[in-house]
Order: sequence, then C-alpha cells, then structure tokens
Amino acid sequence: MISRKTLIQIFALGPVLFIPAVIFFVSNLVLDIEQSFYEQEKNQLEQDYLENEKSRIQSKVTNMVDLVQYQQSIINKNLHSRIQRRVEDANTIAMTLYNFYVNRIPEEELKELIIESLRPLSWNGGESYIWIVNYQGVLQLGPSYLKKSEGSSIIDFKDATGRKIIEEEIAITKSQGQGFLWDTFTKAGEPLDKQFKQLAYVKKFGKYDWYFGSGEYLDTATKMTNGFLLETLNQIGKGDADYFFVIDTKGKLLSNPARQDLVGRAFMNTDNLDLRKLYKKIVVTAQSGSEDFLSYQWLNPVSGSVDLKYTFVKKVPDSNWVIGSGFYPKNLDKSYQQHKNRIESKYEQKFKKLTILSWLAVVIALIVSSAISFWFYRILLQYQRDLVLTNNELKDLNLELESQLLNTTEELKQVNEELNALTKTDSLT
Repeated sequence: MISRKTLIQIFALGPVLFIPAVIFFVSNLVLDIEQSFYEQEKNQLEQDYLENEKSRIQSKVTNMVDLVQYQQSIINKNLHSRIQRRVEDANTIAMTLYNFYVNRIPEEELKELIIESLRPLSWNGGESYIWIVNYQGVLQLGPSYLKKSEGSSIIDFKDATGRKIIEEEIAITKSQGQGFLWDTFTKAGEPLDKQFKQLAYVKKFGKYDWYFGSGEYLDTATKMTNGFLLETLNQIGKGDADYFFVIDTKGKLLSNPARQDLVGRAFMNTDNLDLRKLYKKIVVTAQSGSEDFLSYQWLNPVSGSVDLKYTFVKKVPDSNWVIGSGFYPKNLDKSYQQHKNRIESKYEQKFKKLTILSWLAVVIALIVSSAISFWFYRILLQYQRDLVLTNNELKDLNLELESQLLNTTEELKQVNEELNALTKTDSLT
C-alpha cells in the first residue's frame, strides 16, 4: 500500500510534469502549424509558377496564331500587289529605255533592246516571268520554254478550262488599260491532270501596240508565304525550351527547332505508337478548341534530356495548321528555386525563433512548476504534520477518556457490590 508521504510526493511532482509537458505540446503544435503553412506556401508557389507559365504560353500561342491567320488571309492581297509591282517595274524599265533611245536607234532595234532587257526577269524558279504580247496576239516575249513561239500568234491560247486567255487580256488592256484576271494552268513537274489557279496582271505599254503581263500561281504564293512563316516560327525561340512547333491536321510535322530530324514526317502513319497517339491527341485537342494543356515526355533543348513538358496547341482558323508551344517544369527550377529559397530562409529563421522560444518556455515552465511543486509539497507536508498532530491529540484524548471510563466502571462496580450486599443483609441485622 502506498504511504501517505509517497502520495504527497506524487501530488507535489504533478506540476513539474504536467506544466512543462503542456508547454512542450503547445510549442510542437505551433511548430507543426508553421510547418504546414510553409508547405502550403511552397506548394502554392509551385502552382502559381506553373499557372503563370501556362498563361504566358497560351497568350504566346494565341498571338502567333492570330499573326499567322492574318498573314495567310492577305496572301491574295499580297499576290495582287506583288504581280502588279512586277509589271509596273517592267513598264518603267521599258519606258525609260524607250524615252532614251527613241530618237537614237531604229524602232525594231529599240523593241529588241526592251525585250532583251526584260527577259532575265523571272521569279519562283522561273514559274513567274514577264510576257509581252501585241494586240494581234503575237508573242513578243515569253518564258524560255516558249521562246520558239516568239513572233508567232498565240491568240488561240487556252488555259486548262478552255478559256482563250490572250483574247481576255487584250480586251482588258484595250478597255481598261490594265487589270487582273484569274486563269487555270498545269504546272511543270506536276501531273497533267492537276490544275492550279493563277492570278495574272496585264498593263498597256502605251508605246507600240504592246501590253505587259505577269502571273503567279496561288498555290506557289501560299507555299511562299507559309514557307516564310515556318522559317520565322522556326527561328523564334530556337534553342530555347518555349519554341514554336507546327503540324498540319494530317499529323505532318512542319516545324520543330528541337527535332529537325522529324520535320516533314507524317506521324499519323508512323510505327511509333506513342508518337502517333501524341500527334493524334494534339490534332484532336486543337480542333476541339480546348484550353487545356497537354503533358508528355519530350526532348528538352536546354537540358538535352527527355523531360516532362506542358504544351498548349491551337488551330489556325481557315487553315490546316496547328501551332503549339510549351514549357518544361524542370526549366523553371532556377527562378522557382530562388523564390523558394527566400521562403525557406524566412521560415527557417522563424522556426529557429519559435524553437528557441519553445525551449525557453519549457525551461521557464520547469522553474515555475518546480516552485509551484515545492510550495504545494510544503503545504501538503504541513497539512500532514497538522493531521498527525491532530491525530495524536485525538489518541491522547481517547486514552484519557478510556482511563476515565475505567475509573467510572470501577466505581460503579464497587457501588453495585455494596448494593448487592445490602440486598442480602436483614434490615435489623
């Protein structure tokens, strides 16, 4: 059985054990809460960096799509302007020669000079050139493959649809002085049953009965514009992680600075199943107009390794182009780590202060609880002493009462004996 003194010691030690324990528990709880806040802030920082980068990439792709759409939309306009400028320049050259030599050399010699001066003018690998025809339909200047026809009538020349183009050109220059017309022709190096739309511009020379003309295939103009756009896109961000790439809706890679070896390949028919799935997903996402980012593993031009990449893709309206750009979370480490280090430094200092305060609080709690325990022990000890003293007094009192009771009992016994004797003795006796 536990003694009373042991119980007093146990009760007295209670504050020493309980108060520091509570302070220690509260301190750890505060540190855990701060740790939780730190983790939340760190995670939020990472999420903010990702969201900011996604927003930047999305805006970048959208702006480029708008630019490409605009450039492709003005192909026709630029085509008109380009062809007209060629003919106007040819006309200027011819007029300059005419004005300078008109009174110096014979007319036939001057005509030949003008023709030979304009003969070298050609564009797009010889597809576009300057031609000169007189109002009788006689070809004065043509491309190299028609040089044998110069001096001969081509009035009955027809395009692929059967239209008499020369007659239409003569009618335009006679009635309007200049003008545009669309025609349709086959192309050198292309199947004969494949026809291409061509825009032509003709202008009356004003001297002699000539008119000048030039033309360009719409298909060539489109390829030229698209080629310029692809080269521009290929150079933007080249060597960086957020470069542009372009594929068409058939899954053919048109531009990718990081993987030049794959450009021109149709991935819809590739044996690489993962690559085929990826490009199919890109095309489907772009055509659906989804604002979601795609995530996949791809070559990182910065690190040179295959890393996780987030990509945003968008289809160019009225085109079969899909433009995309993305970023590698790994490349955010530098800027992200700097911000993260600042947060870590701030929290480390805070943790140190809280830890010092916690241990200081525990030490103070130990001192205070020790004083309280000592004071409590003294009170309990004094109470025990008082209790023992009172108990002793009660014992003494009890002994005294027992002694008095014994004396009284003896006296009563004597009285009883005397009474018994009286009862047995005669009154006379």
